[in-house]
Amino acid sequence: PRILRSFFVDRAVDYYPFTGLADTSSKSSKSDTAFYWHIPRSGGTTLKHIFGKCLHLTQASRTSTDYCDVESEDLHVCHTRLGDFVNADTSDNDGIQRALNMKLVDSGLVDVIISSRFLHAASLFDESHAGRAFTVIRDPLERAVSTFYYLKEADWERTHKDIFNDMTLMEYIHRDDTGSDWMVRWLTGKQSEPVLNEKDLKLAKDILKKKFFILLTEEMATSVDRLIQYMGWEVKDEYRDCIHNNVAKASRHNKSVHPDINVGSKEYLALKSRNRYDFELYDYALKLFQEQWAVGNERDGGTGSTINQEPSASSATAVKLD
Repeated sequence: PRILRSFFVDRAVDYYPFTGLADTSSKSSKSDTAFYWHIPRSGGTTLKHIFGKCLHLTQASRTSTDYCDVESEDLHVCHTRLGDFVNADTSDNDGIQRALNMKLVDSGLVDVIISSRFLHAASLFDESHAGRAFTVIRDPLERAVSTFYYLKEADWERTHKDIFNDMTLMEYIHRDDTGSDWMVRWLTGKQSEPVLNEKDLKLAKDILKKKFFILLTEEMATSVDRLIQYMGWEVKDEYRDCIHNNVAKASRHNKSVHPDINVGSKEYLALKSRNRYDFELYDYALKLFQEQWAVGNERDGGTGSTINQEPSASSATAVKLD
């Protein structure tokens, strides 16, 4: 059997653990399972609500722990106000190991597996039961600032500390436990490495290009529509209304959540210095977003999106979700 382990070495995208993930260029199969690599503070809550309440997809995620018996000796679906969930928590290593041991993917019970632990969750899939990966990527500057203001208020979160209450953004940036280059680190398995390099960035880019369908926080409505087409999910008219309402609600709620950071300010420069490789990876993701749209539109005979028109692929667009 496959065994989970820590990944601290570079691995070519053509080898394990990436072999269980379908290439974005391949045609989808009924045996594929959607895998959402969740990047915190990038619109995940909205997307999960769309999966559960609008598309009626069965999910496996951290939410499973809140509503299901994740210590049961069997896998089953539990029905909640947020939609259907399998009793498998794929948000941490122990939960992923349990899901692997209980053959979650092979069971056919789950439509979407959600986890921030990319490499460990990737081990749930194999070439016979591939994971079709996608992620929502947000401007690293906006994501970092959003995380800071969220931690100041979210006293219900495990990561909340009272010290955040009166802290300035610059003080937060310079804390030793403030993360850096989150995306590149989790894609390459180098969460604990003190310093990253260009080789790490290249591997992260290769993984995104070959294995991930890219969605953007700033283009959430368009992104969801394209994801539905990419995955081949059925969408009824009432589903579209539900999707639109969820995206619009999130947009209204988050318009003025925190102050903007001006380009060139000391906060901007400090954040960019701390997240150099994530900024470069984000720019690359913007290009992939456009390229994937063009390829998908050509494949569909030029019909384009069924709900939205061509995205602008600009980080300056209006929809901003937390």
